[in-house]
Amino acid sequence: MSRVFWALLWRELKKGKTTYHVVSYVLPPTLYLLVFGLTMTNTIATKISYQETMVNYLVFITPGIIALSSLEFERSFAETRLDVATHMFMVLLVSNMRAHHYIASRIASFSIPLLAQVAYLTVLTGILTGYWPPASGIALVIVASILSLILWISIGTVFGLYITSEFVRDIVFIVLGLPLRLFSNVYYPLNSMPEPARIISLLNPLSYAGRVIRDAYLGMPIQMNAVLILLLTSVTSLAIALHQLSRYRMK
Repeated sequence: MSRVFWALLWRELKKGKTTYHVVSYVLPPTLYLLVFGLTMTNTIATKISYQETMVNYLVFITPGIIALSSLEFERSFAETRLDVATHMFMVLLVSNMRAHHYIASRIASFSIPLLAQVAYLTVLTGILTGYWPPASGIALVIVASILSLILWISIGTVFGLYITSEFVRDIVFIVLGLPLRLFSNVYYPLNSMPEPARIISLLNPLSYAGRVIRDAYLGMPIQMNAVLILLLTSVTSLAIALHQLSRYRMK
């Protein structure tokens, strides 16, 4: 890797080590698991049917929380927008930065807390439930999580390049943020959703990341069509982001 990449990576890591970022990496997944997960377990059902198998709900929701942790669309959007608005992006462009340096450094810096979250949630769920996923399953969880991260970072980067209005940015966050989370299999199996909601969920890339991560985490057979869709959307979004960054450089 070039010096430009390492310099950009160090820049990204410095931005991500504030108290706010550290708390944001730990608190939300903890609350999802301990508050939402335990509440659902105690008030609705201890176990949930998934792939014709009864699974402890805390074990079921853990891979969903991991998939949510890879949903870094909003943060990537905001950081790209800040670079453009403060003209830092133009400064980086004249310092021999290339499109792949910019996107690769962001993926690398975002991957570190994501991997820490995978480890943290796995240990916490193991302590609470006694379930420990197979090593091969964890390896696949990590791969699928990184692919999902690439997808959302790429989309956020493209949006951040071209959406200049804070009002429009906030509308995008509202319109996409909550629906992406609710119309997915993060909190519940797709077959338990009403038909219209299930159809929308099948159009949501987060559902495919959640499916692959969950099957791997539970040691179940991996659905190859979900893997292919996750891989295709990640590679396509990355290619689009690199193309748009290159075009922006040529302006």
